[in-house]
Amino acid sequence: MTVEQIELRKILSQMLADEGINRETLKAMVNEALDYKVEKAVRVVLNENNIAGIVSGKLDNISRRVIEKEVIDRVRRVLNCTSISINCREPEPHVFGRYMTWCERTGNAVTAGSYQEFLDHEGIEKIFKDN
Repeated sequence: MTVEQIELRKILSQMLADEGINRETLKAMVNEALDYKVEKAVRVVLNENNIAGIVSGKLDNISRRVIEKEVIDRVRRVLNCTSISINCREPEPHVFGRYMTWCERTGNAVTAGSYQEFLDHEGIEKIFKDN
């Protein structure tokens, strides 16, 4: 370090000390400035992206995996099976259309219970044979 640099450092240290700024207050000021900058950058990124959609999609995927794993584990424990495959799928379109017509005709609400009642009433084998 040159003599000029040493002298400049002493002057700056004295000026900071006169204002009541030491290493600790300087650290706090730097941390506060960094926090502000990081928060501002995060807000810009959040405003530019569809965070709600991303979070919703991630939660949907995670919850589906967790539920599938839990169901598989419980079925294995109960049935003492070595393997089971669970596929989540939508109802067959022709069956679902008949179910909706049945709900309108009978005045039943569209629920899992009424869907099971529909399948029992119509006969599952008959429904899937028609296709």
